[in-house]
Amino acid sequence: MGYRFTRGLVAALAVSLAIAGLVPSHAEAKLQNAVVMTRNIYLGADLTAAIGASTPAELFAAAADGFYNVNQTDFPARAELLAQEIADTSPDLIGLQEVALWRTGAFLDPASAETVEFDFLAILESEMAALGLGYTAAVVQPNFDVELPATFTSTGVPVLRDVRLTMHNVILVRDGVEYSNPQQGHFDTNAVYPTIAGELVDLRGWVSVDATMGKRPFRFGNTHLEPYITPVRNIQAQEMIDGPFATNLKLVAVGDFNTPPEGPAGEAYAILTDPSNGNLTDAWSAVTDDPGFTCCQAADLANPSSTADQRIDLILTRTSSVKAISVEVIGDEARTASGLWASDHFGVLAELTIP
Repeated sequence: MGYRFTRGLVAALAVSLAIAGLVPSHAEAKLQNAVVMTRNIYLGADLTAAIGASTPAELFAAAADGFYNVNQTDFPARAELLAQEIADTSPDLIGLQEVALWRTGAFLDPASAETVEFDFLAILESEMAALGLGYTAAVVQPNFDVELPATFTSTGVPVLRDVRLTMHNVILVRDGVEYSNPQQGHFDTNAVYPTIAGELVDLRGWVSVDATMGKRPFRFGNTHLEPYITPVRNIQAQEMIDGPFATNLKLVAVGDFNTPPEGPAGEAYAILTDPSNGNLTDAWSAVTDDPGFTCCQAADLANPSSTADQRIDLILTRTSSVKAISVEVIGDEARTASGLWASDHFGVLAELTIP
């Protein structure tokens, strides 16, 4: 989906023109642009049933359902698809969201659960290494962290363990790309959900690095904004503008912003792209009129046809300095051997000129 003119083709064209004497031989270097990706890799479960539970029994059953779904959505198999996406597109920088760490402990044990069941980052890195990909996790930020006893699923499957989920935002940097100043921060304003077990704070935040390609420095930021409560999401968008986006460097921002270009949920998008405020340009809309839907698939990832009907995974650039020359949705075709999507989101890849 969308217009794509890969940097490999650009480089080949530059070499051909140089050989023909139509452009100087150094033109190839000038045409080596930055390729960036945003990828929500899906934590593996829908947590809304746990948040909405009205009794302890419902809460513990919802926890069991969630952990059962994590096993059924088979992140190791999905990670193979995600690693292959990276191998096929060779992004210079990648912003990952919903990088989950699932741990378990003894049932009703007051101690924190520490037995690692699924470390999504480690699993993905292993698959990338198997393909010979060289990337560094430049920033790994823990966010939301919750632990619940899990009893029996709604279909009667016993779990009977304490289950703990820790969410992360991550930036991956391709080997050979210079970077410095890794930063991270949590939002001052986060959604607070009243649950049967007490208030649940959905802690979210952002990560960034300052990257240099050639002699062109720029800030690369990644975030995952609040999905459900519009006023909270709007405040978080403004915190990004006033925080990591307040830089004299050229700026590239990626993430699951949970805000489409229009409609009631689009207020944060308007804040980010307002020329008098965020002053950011949406790389997708700058290049193509295609809808570019990125979200969402079924919680079990087994739906036979895509149900994506929103564009909320965005690549944004500072208007006056960075331009998108190509952009595409990725991950909208491949399935695991058992028929699962790689994530409930599709990714977005953009090639950018950074003068």
